Amino acid sequence: MNKQHAQASPRRWFFSLSWALACTLACVGCAHQPVVHDDPTGASTEYLLAQRLQAESLQSWRARGRIAVRRHGSGWRGQFDWKQTGRRFHIRLSSLLGGTLMVVNGEFGGAVTAIGASGQRSEADTPEQLISGLLGMDVPVSRLRYWMAGAPAFGARPGDAHVDRGRLMSFSQDDWRVRYTGWNVAHELPEKIGLSRLRGSNGGGADATVSISISSWSDVVREPR
Repeated sequence: MNKQHAQASPRRWFFSLSWALACTLACVGCAHQPVVHDDPTGASTEYLLAQRLQAESLQSWRARGRIAVRRHGSGWRGQFDWKQTGRRFHIRLSSLLGGTLMVVNGEFGGAVTAIGASGQRSEADTPEQLISGLLGMDVPVSRLRYWMAGAPAFGARPGDAHVDRGRLMSFSQDDWRVRYTGWNVAHELPEKIGLSRLRGSNGGGADATVSISISSWSDVVREPR
């Protein structure tokens, strides 16, 4: 009996360890499943304020990726390289093949300059005025710097925001619906952003969409807490 028991114990220990390891791996796999749906739970005013303060704590960042714009059956696809330092920005828009189409430099609240593909130079009071000609629609770039950082700008209504498992998933602002369907866990910043411009408060749907896919975040510097 002692010999049989000595032989059976390692076998039982091996199967117990294998079962525990399998359960652990299954739980880890579940924990990393992405969440891409809205939760009906609305965000509180305090939650949105905390998100906005976190976005404002970013002293500098650089985001690179792709952008797709669609309006009235026509569209445009390209790449972007956005560098933000305080209120100053440098945005490079290029074709899918990498050819530069426009470089926009300036400061939010100050003068903005754009240089086109052929070298022509333009100036305006806002980046929206310069970029709209290239994209064929008005994109709220001044608000977008907050949306890129995962938060609404000032004036968003808490009742229109949705949170899932503590993470902001969507909100409405300035006639735009903003949705986050992917996040960079290392930097706690969005990777996939969908924008839909609403036709009005009567629920007429969207008349324009912008899809932003961020392939890399770098030079991310936050204010010390």
